[in-house]
Amino acid sequence: MLRAVGSIPANISEGCGKRSDAEFARYLDIALGSAKETENHLLFAHDMGWLDNATFTLFDERLTEIRRMLFSLCRVMRLRGESSTHREAGEQGAGSEEAGSDEQ
Repeated sequence: MLRAVGSIPANISEGCGKRSDAEFARYLDIALGSAKETENHLLFAHDMGWLDNATFTLFDERLTEIRRMLFSLCRVMRLRGESSTHREAGEQGAGSEEAGSDEQ
């Protein structure tokens, strides 16, 4: 469980160091996977009687909030990544048209 929990911020940190929003979003997806893995470990620990109901509920609520924040941030990064890709393609296309108009 500690490995899964530790993977969440580690993947966010690693993604922050990437060059594009799309790459960052990919690491946020990985962090979401680690959050789901953590949820599985929590459920298992609760089912085995290793976590009481109050502790399980507290951890589960916090994990749910973390997953919501990660999902929202991932969605924003994907949208930003798509718009910057479209913007870059438009700028390249505009530059080609300008170059072509100079020749005429």
